Amino acid sequence: MLIINPKVIICLGKITYEMVIGHTVTGFTDKLKNGEPFKAFYPGTNDILVYGVAHLGFRVLYNIGGKEEIMKSACERIAQDYSMIKE
Repeated sequence: MLIINPKVIICLGKITYEMVIGHTVTGFTDKLKNGEPFKAFYPGTNDILVYGVAHLGFRVLYNIGGKEEIMKSACERIAQDYSMIKE
C-alpha cells in the first residue's frame, strides 16, 4: 500500500485553507494582495506546511488588484520554502 506523505499542501481559496488548518482566518485577501500566501502547519504536525493562496481565474485577479505578478510572488514564496525542506 502506498502512503502519501506530503511536505506541502496548497489550498486554493480561503474556505479550503480554513477547512484544512481547522480554524478561521482574517485578512485573507489583504495578505494575498501583498503577494504573501497564508502559511501554517497541518494540525498535529510540525512537518507539513499548509499554504492558502487565491483561487485561480478571473475573479482572483479582481480580488488581488488585477496584477498577475502578485499571484506569481505568492507561488515563488512557496517554491522557496519547498526548496529548503525537500529531501
